Amino acid sequence: MKILIPAFFAFLASGISHAEEQDIEHRYLAEKIANYGSAIERCEAKASSRELPSPEVMDKLTSLEPDTARHFLVTSSAMAQRACEKPELTELAYAIGRLEEVNLSDKASAVLENTRPLLFGPGSWELERKYIELPESIKTDLMATGYFDEPFDDIGILESLNR
Repeated sequence: MKILIPAFFAFLASGISHAEEQDIEHRYLAEKIANYGSAIERCEAKASSRELPSPEVMDKLTSLEPDTARHFLVTSSAMAQRACEKPELTELAYAIGRLEEVNLSDKASAVLENTRPLLFGPGSWELERKYIELPESIKTDLMATGYFDEPFDDIGILESLNR
């Protein structure tokens, strides 16, 4: 899924090279989408380049029920990724909001309608909801380590825990 999102945004923004043929709203939206796609790639690269947490943090994760550790890792990874992307995501969300009531071309309208659910659909809320539902003591203890404040490879950590 993480690979599909940048590819989709790259596809949506691909028309930017033909700017002279497009309406200004489409160019504006395509630029914001391209910037957000770059942020996704930047943050994913940051996550994949990080080492595993310290043995102390790994011990804390191992002490949890496997499902609880998995829920924490998946949801906190998504939240760290979202925080990393936040400047570009905010700009894109702002662009979408500004164009909501504008009479758009069919092309710009289609891009807007296809982008909105990816950013604000039930999937992103579901991840945050699952994080909120985790016991406060677990979140507090693990987040205090500082490791989970920046993008990280949740799958790599899970694989390491399952060895």
